[in-house]
Amino acid sequence: MKKLLISILIVVSLIATITRADEIREERAEYFISLLGFRIGYMILASKTKGDLYAATSLVGSTGVGNFFGKMKFKARIRGRIEGKNVIPTNYHLESTRDGITTTKTLTFKDGKVIQDEGVRQTDSGIDYLSGFFVVMRDTLEDELCGFSYTLADEEKVAEVIIGNPVRLRSGKYKCNSEYVRKSGYSEDEMSEPSFKFELYYEPSPRVANYYQLQKIILPSRYGRMRLLRSN
Repeated sequence: MKKLLISILIVVSLIATITRADEIREERAEYFISLLGFRIGYMILASKTKGDLYAATSLVGSTGVGNFFGKMKFKARIRGRIEGKNVIPTNYHLESTRDGITTTKTLTFKDGKVIQDEGVRQTDSGIDYLSGFFVVMRDTLEDELCGFSYTLADEEKVAEVIIGNPVRLRSGKYKCNSEYVRKSGYSEDEMSEPSFKFELYYEPSPRVANYYQLQKIILPSRYGRMRLLRSN
């Protein structure tokens, strides 16, 4: 179960839409996490952009049946700037709580590279995934959907998220086949599973004309296919 929730932090480390010039936007995305038909967790992302600056907070936690595997909660916040179709973080903080034990991880960046890494690592949770939360769950123009790759790193580990080109479905929605790949700095045990594939599904936004929103993520787990379904 712990690996399942950490996988959520990994899989959403992607990139999608970027805000224009001096546009100010505030957004909130909420997701239910389910496995084998049971709700096991939740994810909430709130973000704000002003010009080329962004800030976001996220909350991922176990709930319902998921609590039988251990109660978990991940809270994170990030600030940075936007450059074209990329995001450059400046400060990242993660607070992880598992069965009543809380640890923290703080990363400071300069020109997109980690210059200070403080706190305790819990597997991949030391890497800045919140920038990925911020970009993948925002409403996105059709011609900006998918078709890119994104590198994640801290002082020890490097990983890459590869987002395939969008495939238009008969329903008018889009599907993007994607993959998370561990590159370097991982333990032998972690590299026993160096990559995994997942699927992103976008549909027209009910709030913003001509934009699409991330509606669903599907990824594999040892227990079956796990789904993140948008609830707002």
